[in-house]
Order: sequence, then C-alpha cells, then structure tokens
Amino acid sequence: MEERSKPVKTKKGPRPLTQPMSPKLSTRLRSKPVKIPTREERELEELQKIKPVKARPLNRKILESNEPLGVPPPMKQPLTIPQSPAIHKPGPKEIEPSPPRIVKANPVPDLSKPFQPQIETRKIVPDEFRLPGEEISQKKRSKIQQKLLEEQEEMEKAKQFHAQPLPQFKDPKLEHKIQVTEPSPFLLETELRGMQKEQQLQKQLLELEQKRKEEAHFKAHPLPKLDPFVPQKSDKPLTEVVDPQLNTEMRAEERKEFDLQIQRRLQDEEEAKQRLLQQQEVQNPTIGGGARENQTTQEGNRTQGSASQEVCQNSHQTQ
Repeated sequence: MEERSKPVKTKKGPRPLTQPMSPKLSTRLRSKPVKIPTREERELEELQKIKPVKARPLNRKILESNEPLGVPPPMKQPLTIPQSPAIHKPGPKEIEPSPPRIVKANPVPDLSKPFQPQIETRKIVPDEFRLPGEEISQKKRSKIQQKLLEEQEEMEKAKQFHAQPLPQFKDPKLEHKIQVTEPSPFLLETELRGMQKEQQLQKQLLELEQKRKEEAHFKAHPLPKLDPFVPQKSDKPLTEVVDPQLNTEMRAEERKEFDLQIQRRLQDEEEAKQRLLQQQEVQNPTIGGGARENQTTQEGNRTQGSASQEVCQNSHQTQ
C-alpha cells in the first residue's frame, strides 16, 4: 500500500510578506560581454588599417617646359559642319540602268527535211509464269463471256422494231357512220367542296359586318331606379376591454411559488434540526450550548438570505 501524504500543519495568524529572490540562472555565467563600437571608433579602425602613401617628388622640367613631357600632344579634331535635319521624307533613289542582257538564240532548224524523231525501243520479255489454277479460271471466264454475248444478242433483237402486217379488208367502204364524241364539262368533288367553303366564308363576313355596325350604333342604358341611402345600425356587440397577459407577470407568479416552496422546505429543515437538538440536550446537556450558538449563526444567515430574496422579487416585479 502506498503511503498517503500527511497534511502540513500551518500556524494560525497573519503570514509574513514574501521577499522576492533573483533566480540563479546558468545563462548569467555563459553570457559574454557584447560591446558594439560607435561610428567614430569604426572610422578610427579603418584609418589605422590604411597604409600611408609616399608621393614622388615633382619634376621641375614639367613646369619649365612649354610642351608636355612624356605625353603625346593632343590631336586637333576638325570643326563640325552644320547640316539641316531630315524633316521631309527622302525622295526616291536614282536607279542605275542595268547592263544590257545578252540573248543567246538557238540555231534555226533546217525545215527542208521532215522531222524524224529518234525513239529508242527496248523490249522487255518477262518469263512466262503460270499458276496451277489458271486453266480452270480461264475456262470459267470463257463461259461467262459466252453467256454475256448471248444476252447482248437477245437484248439487241428485242430492241429491233418489227411492224405488224396490214389487215386485209374485203369491203373498203364502211357500212355505217360512227358518231363523233362531244366533250362535256364534268364536276369534281374538290370543286364542290371549294364552292361550299366560299359560301360559308361570305356568310361569316356578312355576319361580322352586321355585328360591327350594331356595335358602332350607341345605345345608352336606362337610369336605374335607386332609393335614397339610409344608414342602419350595426348588430355587432361592443368590444370588451381585456387586460393583456404579460410574460413578466407569469414569470413573477412562478417565482413566488418557487420562493414559497423553498421557504417551506427551509422551515421543515429547521423544525427537524430543532427536534434533533432537543433530543441531544435531553441526552447530553453539555452539547446544548455549542449547538445553540451554531443555531443562532445559521438563523442570522437565513435572515440575510430571505432579505436578498425579497430584493430579487421586487426587482422582477418592477421589470
């Protein structure tokens, strides 16, 4: 079993103030002093690093001579010639004439002799190559060609015109005259339907024109026979004024009931505690004094709590 830590016993009374102590950090031992040099110190260090310069003595001949020594004289450049700026566009450049072209003509042919082209003929005779099934295919081709030729001959015979022979009449004169047919007009069903539709359209147009004429003719309605207006009393009952039920009043009532329940509970608890104290006093009279003191302190706390509850109730009612 693990041992439990015992509570530390502290002395009663006011405690002394805590005195601050600086922590002993190891960084203080490790820290190195950092010194940033100023601008003047840096300039002095840079001047010390610069090596001293030893100048050579001046040659007096340079001052005494009229010409430069050891240096070539300066070249005088020619003066600049002013030229007008090219404001306008430059004109076309002059094209130099090209040299004459030498034409080499072909010689004139001799037309006295006819033209004879020289053709080089070269015959290529391939080796004969036959497959084993060529003979059978040639026989089939020949049969097909014969059939086609026969069909063509039949078609040509059918196309040729063969007139029928003239009939042999015994009596050239006709015994009776044939009456000539006279053409008569005929009516189609489509023409009859077209005539009916045209008649219907004409009727509809006539009806529409009559309606338009009737509508154009203005006829005023007669004046209605109206009695004078007499106001009547309404049969509706008068509105009854009812106080509005606010949510704040509902909440205040609920809060009152809740507070009454708490007070009843507290009273029941006090009565039960008083009974226990009375029983303890009867059994042990020495304990009664300390219990009474505790009871008085509890009653004082309860009175304070009831006063705070009354203040809260008043604030809710005002809201």
